[in-house]
Amino acid sequence: MKDVRYPEIAKEALAGMRFPKGEVLHSKSEMKERQNNLLNALRLGNEFRTKVRMTIMTQEGIREVVTTIWDVSEEGVSLKSNIFVPLHSIFSVEHE
Repeated sequence: MKDVRYPEIAKEALAGMRFPKGEVLHSKSEMKERQNNLLNALRLGNEFRTKVRMTIMTQEGIREVVTTIWDVSEEGVSLKSNIFVPLHSIFSVEHE
């Protein structure tokens, strides 16, 4: 997924989007790396207001969003304005 750019959308646009039901990653190591990157992004967002670029799968296709992660759970991530992204739909998280 790295070095490839997909259409960027505003964080607010995620509120109206639908997400596929299945996991987008193929291995346990990729899932573990995603979880570690999300937890790091959460810490940086809370301490330094650092934004990240998330690459996600939506029903409309792969999209990117630049945002601050507010919370991470086993189900997904919470963003500002009560926006929730399911964990299984996140390909990657990169620092901006």
